[in-house]
Amino acid sequence: MRDEPGKIVAGDSVEWTVQLADHPAPDWVLHYAMFNKDANQSFDAIADGANHKVQLTKTATATWAAGRYDWASYVTSGAERVTVSTGVFIIVADPSSGTPFDGRSHARKMVDAIEATLEGTATKEQLDILKGQYGDRAIERDPDLLRKLRKEYRREIKDENSMNDMKSGYRQPKNTKIIFNK
Repeated sequence: MRDEPGKIVAGDSVEWTVQLADHPAPDWVLHYAMFNKDANQSFDAIADGANHKVQLTKTATATWAAGRYDWASYVTSGAERVTVSTGVFIIVADPSSGTPFDGRSHARKMVDAIEATLEGTATKEQLDILKGQYGDRAIERDPDLLRKLRKEYRREIKDENSMNDMKSGYRQPKNTKIIFNK
């Protein structure tokens, strides 16, 4: 059983439990390391019977900078170490801090930049995003390519929305076939 959150709001208390049948607590200690190009953090789980329980206080998460962090979890026992999982945490800025943060996903930023470019209202930052992604090509002068990319990124946003709905407990609509008998 794994229950790591996908998003953590800086300044929130967060806890989750991890069950590792091959590496039970207290014989094994579960550790996490999270990192991106600007920062890294580490924390450990505590034993909760044979399970590993992570309890992060609001003080511990308050200093975390907003952004995307890759993470790895690993267990240790004496001289042994085994990596058990990897993933991504999105750290969201504390909304009460007043610190501005663009929480849009890459796909949403790209769609906004593409649409602004197609409309001729793109900012320098939006054009830089496109050029950074697609090199020095004159992408802003290729509307067919921009429309194709917009379609791909919209599909990605749709997938993100579906994943967020599932994580929030919303049921996904299912296609229902209706067969009419003659």
